[in-house]
Amino acid sequence: MWAFVDESGDAGTLGRGTRWLVNAAICIKDADVGEMRRLMNECLRANDSKRQYLHSRNLSHDDIHGISSWLRDAPWVGTVVATDTTSVDATQYTPLAQPVAHENYARKYLVERVSWYAAHVAEPVNLVFERSGSLHVLALREYLGRCRRKRDPLDGIYDDSYIDYLDWDWLSLDRINSEPKANERLLGFADFLAYAVLRAIEPNRQWERLEPSYFEAIEQKLWRGPGDEPRLFRYGLALMPSPKQKEFIREFACLSSLWVDKKNPSQ
Repeated sequence: MWAFVDESGDAGTLGRGTRWLVNAAICIKDADVGEMRRLMNECLRANDSKRQYLHSRNLSHDDIHGISSWLRDAPWVGTVVATDTTSVDATQYTPLAQPVAHENYARKYLVERVSWYAAHVAEPVNLVFERSGSLHVLALREYLGRCRRKRDPLDGIYDDSYIDYLDWDWLSLDRINSEPKANERLLGFADFLAYAVLRAIEPNRQWERLEPSYFEAIEQKLWRGPGDEPRLFRYGLALMPSPKQKEFIREFACLSSLWVDKKNPSQ
């Protein structure tokens, strides 16, 4: 299995960036990678893009909905972690106030869900992150490795009570890599998913309005979990910090409409 990861939003905490930082993964079974590459080529041709890769910020409203219509029937599953960067308590010291620590913490949550999906389909995962200035793969590997060694990933202190939720039967540190979009075009679909979620919950800076229609067009592709009962907000769309997830769901109409069991905000 392959998982392609990209983010949307401006990095920063305590109001230095966008409120929301969205990390999204497109999960594709090994047998379906070829079909998804063909679909990407079709998207680039239809968009008449001069770029060699897909970047959602450069697409028109109609282009985004056109590509969404193709993606709805394509063989992939998405999982997303959206973090409210303004929820860090500025009055108390916490490593999460540092943007790099905050981003790696969110990435860990995303990799957890990717590893769970890999276990679900019984295929070891190859993780490819979009290469960016804020991502250092070796540092991310070390960060995740601390979890495996029962060390707090933020400060490295050993803690026998620390619970590691990563599924290491299907995840390997040496299979976590990064590439620029120009070298790995399927990262463009991860960018597309991250952007769709961001526009649903982060107002446009100029017009101060949300655009939930992009998210609504493809939300059915988000993973609902391995069981018979759907748990979207645990597996397919995690909102952090977790204690405020119920509050976040109520804040946005496009999310509250998907909250199947309102007595169970962890779903």
